[in-house]
Amino acid sequence: MRGAEDEDVEALDERRLEQRDKYFDLLEKKETHRRKEWPSHDEQPEVCGVHRCKKCKKTTMYKPSGICKDERHPITRHDAVQKFFQCKACSRRMTTIDKYPQASCKSCGGSSYERVGMWKEKTVQLEAEKLCLRGAESKFLDSQLKS
Repeated sequence: MRGAEDEDVEALDERRLEQRDKYFDLLEKKETHRRKEWPSHDEQPEVCGVHRCKKCKKTTMYKPSGICKDERHPITRHDAVQKFFQCKACSRRMTTIDKYPQASCKSCGGSSYERVGMWKEKTVQLEAEKLCLRGAESKFLDSQLKS
């Protein structure tokens, strides 16, 4: 009788391992697909259109400045590599075409940045990493039989 129970437990453990492997294989496929669609900042640079006013010597991304356009300043358009940064203090993201951001952070005023990818990295939180402030909880504690 004891041998039959052990076989059932082993079969259940094998089933759980298969389900876990299947789950992680699916996550790996999603991750590789995401990396193919959206490369990080190390793989391919993001090119954007840049407008430079020759009179004001002001550079803007995507479209020319309204003042320069209204006053009909000579504007040249060329492509530049867009870089993505994140504030180390508040984690606010920003883009620039310069080597490093020139302006301070708009939300916290900090000036230390780190280079990040165009898309935020997605992280998967494992069951063991979930924070449980009150310790292990069991449902319906009062309904359990007392021996």
